[in-house]
Amino acid sequence: MSRHYEACVVEGCKKIPEGKICVMHKSRWKRHGSYADPRTIKINNPNHNESTLKICKKHGNLEHKNIYTVPKSGHMMCKLCQEHNRKRLAASKKLKENYYNERKNLLLLICSHCTENKKISSFTKYWLSRKNPLCIDCHRKFGRKSLLKLNFNMTLDEYDALVIKQNNRCAICNNEETVIHHSTKKISCLSVDHDHKTNKNRGLLCQLCNFGIGYFKDSPSLMRKAALYMEEHA
Repeated sequence: MSRHYEACVVEGCKKIPEGKICVMHKSRWKRHGSYADPRTIKINNPNHNESTLKICKKHGNLEHKNIYTVPKSGHMMCKLCQEHNRKRLAASKKLKENYYNERKNLLLLICSHCTENKKISSFTKYWLSRKNPLCIDCHRKFGRKSLLKLNFNMTLDEYDALVIKQNNRCAICNNEETVIHHSTKKISCLSVDHDHKTNKNRGLLCQLCNFGIGYFKDSPSLMRKAALYMEEHA
């Protein structure tokens, strides 16, 4: 049975904790490895108590006049940084609007990656408002490249080599992929199958075989039992 703590166990703290310690001391421990207040030098406005203190990473200790308090959350922010960020975001938004207004009525536009002159319909609104626009094909190529690296630690060249090795067919059923992708409306690429315990890549499978292995919890013994069951009731 878990013990209930009515106050934070850190000496001198009266805050109500979630476990043993309150959120403030938990955050201090994660950031600094200590429950002690990292703010050693405290410059305060004499008309306000210590709770109005704020330390900005850029501007250091702030007086109360340079502190902005968010109404709903009560979070304190640096007014100097807030004003700088507001101007920066406004300038960025204006620049994106200018890019989009200049290009939206064009018939052709050059992709910054493949350098091909393509129809304006080959670009999304997001990329029309960027300095270096990417066509939809290049954007998807970069997306696949990033996902392969992030999820399977595999490069696009390594994936293409596996496709050639398997003759663009599933490693289990030896059939080509037939599932249509929901957004591109084209036949999907073969899925990368990997061991969820060791994260080792095994091969390329069609979606049906890949889902099937997943439904059997990646268990060879369970799949053997299923095969015996099918043969018994054939």
